[in-house]
Amino acid sequence: MKGRKTHRLETFLPWDTASTIRHLEKMARRGWRLERIGAYIWTYRQAEPAALHYAVTCFPDSQFQGAFGEPAEDQAAYCDYCAAAGWELVCCYGPQQIFVSDRPHPVPIETDEREKLTAIHRSVKKTLLVPLAVLLPLLLVLGWPAWGFFSSLSGGDRDLSLAWTALPFLLAICFACVAADYLVWYFRSRRSVDQGGACLPAGTGVRRIVRWLPVAACAGYWLLLLWSAAAALAGGP
Repeated sequence: MKGRKTHRLETFLPWDTASTIRHLEKMARRGWRLERIGAYIWTYRQAEPAALHYAVTCFPDSQFQGAFGEPAEDQAAYCDYCAAAGWELVCCYGPQQIFVSDRPHPVPIETDEREKLTAIHRSVKKTLLVPLAVLLPLLLVLGWPAWGFFSSLSGGDRDLSLAWTALPFLLAICFACVAADYLVWYFRSRRSVDQGGACLPAGTGVRRIVRWLPVAACAGYWLLLLWSAAAALAGGP
């Protein structure tokens, strides 16, 4: 009989693979095996505590796989190579794959730091940097005239309208902070790799922003909806 499941809010950054691995191995020692990952919600299943090893890799040419996290066709050969080395694919989400091994000293999947950095950069550029490069100018072009219009209003209508207009800007600023944190890590890691070293550990301070970003966004929109409803009732007949 399979153990029970639990779902957790996880905010590990794609380039912070070391923290992700430490977390998953700690969960395995506590008796929780990773089963599925999503953008924020990860699913674990209860099992016997075990000393497992995890690996996180990026396959930048893959496509998003939907709810079941199955590998795409172009990842099959890569997964077969990992299986031959003792690594079992646990799940994948977009370009990110997570493997597990029960061998005491498994052969590392990635041994070339330059290739590892290149794969991470291609993945993050596709999933974060390019969308932000389109989103931020679009917000300025569409949002600035709306901000000027709502600023010309008076009273509660102005305050409510400005709040609706400001929230997307605040979310965009948070995502821009995440992108800036990644770029700092990337250029520092590239310098380290050029000098013959490894990719540097990622800073974890920005994870606090990422962890509470969806919660803050949902809370903000709910508060604005309640404010709008209260304003509509107050202005009714």
